Amino acid sequence: MKKNNSEKGFIYVEVLIATIILAMATTGIMAMYQQSSLTNKKTNEIAIATNLAKGTIETLKQFEGSKRNSSNWTNGYPQTVTQNSIAYTINVNQINASQLPTTPIDIKSDNDIVPITVTINWNSTQNGTTQAKNVSLATYFMQ
Repeated sequence: MKKNNSEKGFIYVEVLIATIILAMATTGIMAMYQQSSLTNKKTNEIAIATNLAKGTIETLKQFEGSKRNSSNWTNGYPQTVTQNSIAYTINVNQINASQLPTTPIDIKSDNDIVPITVTINWNSTQNGTTQAKNVSLATYFMQ
């Protein structure tokens, strides 16, 4: 069976339209993939920083009680740890009782309770821009 020229032209137009639709769909998927990769990188950095802060608090727990007085909770800090080519700086600070929020239990006047903040700082580079980031966790220790 012989095809006429008008049918050949119709097939070319169909292929052209299908190619355009495929290109638009692929562009959308690639944009989602790129955004997903950036979000994954940010989340990974925050997870590493949070785990470093938790680990630091666990390390400080060994000094809870009579082993450490209030003046040396922050000895040995800041420390720098590198993971995934990113330098994370660990800072430990004892919070002044006057800076504490009002709570139902009066911890401001209890000299045996030591409020500590662990802050992790790092620089995050995305799309050629470097931004300073941080994660802070606070806890209380008994002297």
